[in-house]
Amino acid sequence: YEEAKAAIDFGADIELLCARVPHGRLVLLLDEIEYVTFDLSPAEHWQDDFLSMWATLRSVHQNSRGKFSFIVAGVNPYATERHRIGNHDNPLFSTTGTFFVSPLTREHTAQMIRSLGRMMGISVDRPLIDSMYASFGGHPFLTRRACSHLSKSLPDRPAVMTGGLWESHRVDVGQALGPIATQILTVLESWYPTEYELLQALAQGDTNTFSDFARSSAEFCSHVVGYGLVADPLTAPSFTIGLVADVLRRMAVEAGSEDERSGVPDDAPQPEDDDSYWDSILGEISRRRNRLERDLRRRAKMTLE
Repeated sequence: YEEAKAAIDFGADIELLCARVPHGRLVLLLDEIEYVTFDLSPAEHWQDDFLSMWATLRSVHQNSRGKFSFIVAGVNPYATERHRIGNHDNPLFSTTGTFFVSPLTREHTAQMIRSLGRMMGISVDRPLIDSMYASFGGHPFLTRRACSHLSKSLPDRPAVMTGGLWESHRVDVGQALGPIATQILTVLESWYPTEYELLQALAQGDTNTFSDFARSSAEFCSHVVGYGLVADPLTAPSFTIGLVADVLRRMAVEAGSEDERSGVPDDAPQPEDDDSYWDSILGEISRRRNRLERDLRRRAKMTLE
């Protein structure tokens, strides 16, 4: 492959493969798509190469009359949602459909917990399953980690994991899983800051602002529902994962406490002719102004959207 004719050679190779594979059809699957996506990839060259690569893939797909197709997968649908890349159309925008992997249902959650517990010599009662589903909304990873944490309190096997056991260890489990929920929210804050800000508002009881924005933005609605974070966002929004709401409230409290601590200390030099005193005052004004400017930018963006 050489850069000048890579697109032509790739199309010829796909045509050759389609003639040899069963039924004459070929599907290319690309996982972790965000690592080769403009604005998201840590490699700077994908700002330009994304457009060239997907223009080629779409062209080959169209020329093959459906014999060649592709699937992209990842934790972020950003690549398929932006209709423009700089001054050019996004080749993926009108070509693909976005599907979110939904959380487990209550019955599938019960099946997962019972199947894994059986391998460990542990049976579970229905109240425990109901509590797991209410707390984690069918999120497989968080549910498994919570059950794993509870199982450590049952050294003897066979054993029974009950709803009462969950109630007595709820706080400990929440503290153990808190960093995982924080990591999920940190990723969301980086990629979708508007959604993150509105989730913070919802966690503090502001359902009206959340619903108003959900009604005005179909993309926002699909994100919070698709990620399994919020149920009924248009009329009565509520968190499906209680742990996420708890972490958001805690992060808001910690941010407020940090803001209070970052003010000018009471024992700072007071004389008007002390340069260090004025430096500290001007530094604090600048810090607060910068934070306000960031908040204003987010709100202006949300209003425009």
